[in-house]
Formats: sequence, C-alpha cells, structure tokens
Amino acid sequence: MAVLLAFALLGLAGGCARMANVSPQEAARRPQDKIVAFGMNQVVAAVTLPSGERVEFNDRGAAYDYGRKMIVGTTADGSAVEYPLGSLAGIELLVPGDSTLPPRTLHPWDAQRGGQFAVADSVAKLARPVARIVPVSGRTGTVDTLGHSARGVGADQQPMEFPTGSIAYARLRVLPSIYSRRAVGVFGVGGVSSVAGDGSVATVDPESRTGLAMGLMAVQRLSDRFALQAELSWATRRSTAQQTAVVDGAQIRVVDRLRVSLYEIALLGKYRLADVKSAQLSLVAGPYLAFTSGATSQFDSTYVLAGFVIGESGERTIVNLKNTLTGGQVGIELAQWAGRIRPVIGLRYTFGYTSLFGSGEIKDPSERVLTLPDSGGIDLKLSGFSISAGFTIPF
Repeated sequence: MAVLLAFALLGLAGGCARMANVSPQEAARRPQDKIVAFGMNQVVAAVTLPSGERVEFNDRGAAYDYGRKMIVGTTADGSAVEYPLGSLAGIELLVPGDSTLPPRTLHPWDAQRGGQFAVADSVAKLARPVARIVPVSGRTGTVDTLGHSARGVGADQQPMEFPTGSIAYARLRVLPSIYSRRAVGVFGVGGVSSVAGDGSVATVDPESRTGLAMGLMAVQRLSDRFALQAELSWATRRSTAQQTAVVDGAQIRVVDRLRVSLYEIALLGKYRLADVKSAQLSLVAGPYLAFTSGATSQFDSTYVLAGFVIGESGERTIVNLKNTLTGGQVGIELAQWAGRIRPVIGLRYTFGYTSLFGSGEIKDPSERVLTLPDSGGIDLKLSGFSISAGFTIPF
C-alpha cells in the first residue's frame, strides 16, 4: 500500500510541472529546476528583396516597426533603409556572436502571423525579433555565471556552449518547489518515550524506551514564511515506570513496561527560519489529539515486609486506558530539494497534557490494580524525543 501511495504521489508531481522563462543568472540560482531550452537573442541580419537581392545589415541588425510593419535599419555600408514587411521575399535571422547556430530564414507571411516575429514595445514602437528556442536534452543544461557561459547537449546530442550575453532567457521546467503552496507526503518516526508523574505516596522513576510511528501529512503555505501542517499517524509508544513506596511498613517496588498503541492527529504551525543553500530550515509547533487503541504492561512487583519477600510478574492488558489523549509537539525540520520530491527530516519533542489512565491506576481485565495502592492516584503522562524522516510532493 505504501509503495502504491508513493507511486501515486510521484505521478501527481510529474503532472504538476510548469514552464518558466528566467534570466541566466536566475537559472543558475535554481539548480532544482531543469533547463529544457535556451531562448537566444536574434537580430535581423539580412532581408531578401523580391528581385532576389540580399541586403545585409550591420552587426546591430535591423529593428521592426510593428506600427508601420516596416523593417528599419542600417546596412553594412552605412545606408539607412526601411522596407515594408509585405514587400520582402525573406527575412534572415541570426544569433549574434555565435557561429554554431545557422541563420534562420523567415517568410514575411510567417512573420506577420500571430505575432511570431517580434515582441511589441508600446514606447519605442520598435522591436527586436523574438528569441530563438534552442532545446536542451536531458538534464544537461547549466549556467556558469563566473565564466559567463551556458552549456548543454542539444537535441542532436551535440555539446553546445553560448555566452550568457547572447541568451535572452533560460526556459525552466519548474517542478513544484519547496515554496509551493501545497504538499502531501508520508513519514516515519523513531524515537524514545517515557512516562513521568507522581502520586501522594509513590515515587515514579521513568525510563525511556524506543517507539515507532508512520503516517501521512499535508502542508498548506499561508505566506512566504508561515504554513500549516496536518499529520495523521499510527504510533506505538513504549516506556518503563518504576514506582517505589513504603506503605504500612512494607517496601513496595513495581516496574511497569508499558506499550501503548494510538492514532495521532497533529495540527502544527510551521515557520521558515532560514534557507540553507537549497534546503529550508523550519520551526514546527502545535497540539495533537491521540485516540488510543490498546495498551499492555509487562510488570514485576516486589513486596518486602518483616523480612519476607513476595514477588510477582506477568503481562496484562490495561483496561482503564483513556480513550483520548492530548498533548503538544515542538521541533525543527529540514527540507531539501530533490527533483520531484522533497525529503524532510525532523527532530521533535512530544509532551502530554492528560494522564494515560482514568483512575490514576493501571488495571488488568479483572480490575486488579497493578500499580501501587496510592490513594491519590498516579498521574502518568507520555513524553519523549523523536527523529522523523519522510518526503513530500509539492503541487
């Protein structure tokens, strides 16, 4: 079931990616997003007249006056010219400063159709041609800001390298990132728990034992730094409580090795503290509500009175365990970008608000009291530290 859930979540993530055009410098700062293409600056290098004459422009290339639908520029010999777009037989586009990309010839009809030729500028009334899309194969696209270059393997599996000055933008396949508004995921928890409490007669010495938990979580980001995280999990908490007392001259010692199974619902606030390279460090805190499903106790009891020692041990099912428990959690989480998924590790402290047992005593099905005969009851609450690991799928 867990494997099927993981594949379903990965499929969801695969369908949530979108494309975004960013500057080469921004692409270098977002290594988690895949570069699928480079948008290369183009200039009108030459035009072909109906007579077949080819007119070359200077290195800056010609511009497009989209208001008048005219190609205007300065030729290679320094003459200022302009040509109506409809009167040309062809337009030659070139990526300046790069000899690896061949010129592209565009028919005027294609240039006028659907705004595919140039981007409008409402102020200058002049525009340069739209960027030329150069696809990048696989995950090979990179930008070196120090070397002022961009590299990748083309669709023909040949290596490419361009100066960043000739790149209008890098087209990213933006995976739902660490800053996505929503995410769902799974997690597992390992930790140590203990019971703490006291009574009017007995002294309780807790001893921590290991426990496990697993569950699902959902995250809803409310702002740039704050988010809500809901969790549903099944957990097993274990602890040992050693109780000692002197009652009517008898020295009594009872050791309970408790095992409590429960379902937990937690609603946590998450505050982003800092970004550490490509990871995010967050503080989480909030209440939880637990529904108990059962508890057992392996106990050893010793009674010493007037030199006589009486011992008893066994395993009992606890019947007076409370149905619901409340408590709180506080901790830190570190989330890391990793393609389609976001691994998350965390450290938490869990503390209980309510006592485990309704009458302050641990009883077996025969109503036999397994704890000390404490008239005031023993208030035992679960607490402990845990380490969690899991992943979320942003969408």
